[in-house]
Amino acid sequence: MDEAAPTQSSTPFTGVVKVPVFVHVITRNDGTTGAVPESVIDEQIAVLNSEFSQVDMVFELAGTSSTANDDWFFGVNVSASDPERIAMQSTLSVDAARVINIYTLNHDIEGAQAMGFSHFPWRDVETDFKHGLVLD
Repeated sequence: MDEAAPTQSSTPFTGVVKVPVFVHVITRNDGTTGAVPESVIDEQIAVLNSEFSQVDMVFELAGTSSTANDDWFFGVNVSASDPERIAMQSTLSVDAARVINIYTLNHDIEGAQAMGFSHFPWRDVETDFKHGLVLD
């Protein structure tokens, strides 16, 4: 028996889109340099919600983690093959297909003035741990 191919609904989605966010705070080994208070994370989620309220999108904090690791704090760079980036994201990523993972650290791309970087979503399957945002 042939199975029918799935079809897209002609009815547009009219609800609120809820976007879970998990924030991973990477600090130096001392645990304080690079620390981001929970209040600052909450404020930034509120800013996202304010900016996206016109399109019925709500960002919800799914959780936070704090990891003291000098190698990750200073060593992660934009290259998808960077060993420190792979180690950090493969260890910390939470449900990459359904959650936006945000990593805060002290990335320094020599000669570049960037506030962070992300992974092109079409490069890997949606469950790949490399999906997410790395912010300085």
